[in-house]
Amino acid sequence: MGGVVHARPAGPTMTGSTRWQSRLVTCVLALSVALPVVVAAQTSEEAPARRLSLYPGAIQIREGDLAIDVAFGVLDEADERAWNFLPIRVAVSGEQGGATLAINGLSLLTRNGVRFGRERVVDVSLEGDVINVGGSIVVTGDVRGSVWAFGGDISLGPSSRVSGDVISVGGQVTSEAGAVVVGNVQSLPGLAIPFVGSLSSPQAAITFRFIIEALSTLLFLLVLFLVVHFGSPALVGTATAVARRWKDALLYLLLSVVVVPVAIALLAASVVGLVFVPLLAMGVVAIGYLGLLGVSVRAGTLFRSPVDGAAGPLYLRAVLGYALLKVPMLVGLLFQGLTATLLIDIGVVLSAISSVLIGAAAAYGFGATLAYRRSA
Repeated sequence: MGGVVHARPAGPTMTGSTRWQSRLVTCVLALSVALPVVVAAQTSEEAPARRLSLYPGAIQIREGDLAIDVAFGVLDEADERAWNFLPIRVAVSGEQGGATLAINGLSLLTRNGVRFGRERVVDVSLEGDVINVGGSIVVTGDVRGSVWAFGGDISLGPSSRVSGDVISVGGQVTSEAGAVVVGNVQSLPGLAIPFVGSLSSPQAAITFRFIIEALSTLLFLLVLFLVVHFGSPALVGTATAVARRWKDALLYLLLSVVVVPVAIALLAASVVGLVFVPLLAMGVVAIGYLGLLGVSVRAGTLFRSPVDGAAGPLYLRAVLGYALLKVPMLVGLLFQGLTATLLIDIGVVLSAISSVLIGAAAAYGFGATLAYRRSA
């Protein structure tokens, strides 16, 4: 998604880095042509607004008259919402009506994002949407976002305030006197969502989370395989920058934290944003993922060193380094599925530590990748 471009003198030959960039661009273009992409724009004469969505693929689940459409995308802008990376749009429709929800797909990997299989109580001020699947929601605080429940009820206390919508799909919405909802209130109790019943217990929810983490590990291995065989010089260079250019990496990371949101905001407000915002978003994710690979390779040198461009050793070091970051998460989820309170608490701590390590590795690797590209 985007990247850093450097001017180079023209010449008859291509460097290894240039060949890798050419292959990457070719793969991205081929993927864009092969996958179905939906781009929707909506304007209003009274209140000019733009609605833009880019979804490479969609899945539909149908049971009788009920249909659930799940679309996975690259970005999403609806009404006054900010741009989301890797959004997921869920549309539920049946005889009683329908509802549509767009969320950031990364929230599935966070502890405070989407909850599964248990009641959620919001008794404090909370920024962002509250989403629960297979469980009820009780709101007594201030939610600066929307409240969604799939397969559960929503209860609004007398001191609750929701700045967005309150929607229950497969449940009821009840509110006490004094509750304030700025947006719409909608309940579709007759819509029985397929498979939601399987998330009705905490153990099932933890199993679902474990499956998500296992799938993310498989995705890492797939991307690592492609990068090792088609872009090993860039991976080695990033891994080297992780250790030797840490000052430059931190500087580029801080600059990116300021520059990237400003660039997205400026592009989103312009006509060319329709083209360049998706490219910028794809560039940010690609650079961050390459940075995570580089940090994994560097962490893998704790077991095998030094770093070189040979495919087999490079792949092994990256796998070992990523295991150092990811295994605590998987072990923690296994502990959370047990009945002993001590083991559950240990599992929560391990999962939190692993999440922080992976997030920090991707962020720092982002800066290290830019530092490497700057000197390449």
